[in-house]
Amino acid sequence: KRGLRYGEKETLEVVDEYMEAFSYYCIRASVDLAMEFGPCEGWKDTKYSLGVFPHDARKKNVDTLVEHKERFDWSQLREDVKKYGIRNATLHAAMPSETSSKVANSTNGVEPVRSMVVTKRGIKIVAPDAHRLENKYDKVWDQKGPKGYIKTLAVIQKWFDQALSANTTYNADQYPDSKIPSKEVFEDILTAYKYGLKTLYYNNNVKRVDNEEETPDESCDSCKI
Repeated sequence: KRGLRYGEKETLEVVDEYMEAFSYYCIRASVDLAMEFGPCEGWKDTKYSLGVFPHDARKKNVDTLVEHKERFDWSQLREDVKKYGIRNATLHAAMPSETSSKVANSTNGVEPVRSMVVTKRGIKIVAPDAHRLENKYDKVWDQKGPKGYIKTLAVIQKWFDQALSANTTYNADQYPDSKIPSKEVFEDILTAYKYGLKTLYYNNNVKRVDNEEETPDESCDSCKI
């Protein structure tokens, strides 16, 4: 709705602010539960028991993307988690929600929109508020490659205790002879490592699709559900 674009300075600052709040309140709630019901078994084997939060263990290169700020009382939370423990060994995840996003009529996790309309089993599923927000969406087919997306994910990753499942996508139409240089792919892999992403998932290429028809993979049991 705000017209933010992956990788831009304003975007990274907004993402940093939102993800800090997400991280803080997840940990705060888990510590509160530990105070009431006791910590989870084996919690002393986690970094939380040492008072080490995800952003404490971040790759410091991510600070060149957005200045590191702490807007919450992390010091008190650190003391509380060391004293009372934590109810959950892990708390934060942001995976691509490919199938479930269709059911919930949401976008695919934090990924760019791949199609404004998806037809699944004959049912048309439209991107949220597409009729008035289409020009606001940072669509995947308008992006040459994933550099901005990687930077955005890196800012999310610094606040998360679990690795992100990061898909990368290239638009072959934006390269000479529709050939994606392997050099650029390798550069993006190294960029993801540089800024602290822990895992990469699928590497895709894409063209603009106005109405994507999805059919289940009959060889995949989970796709038949």
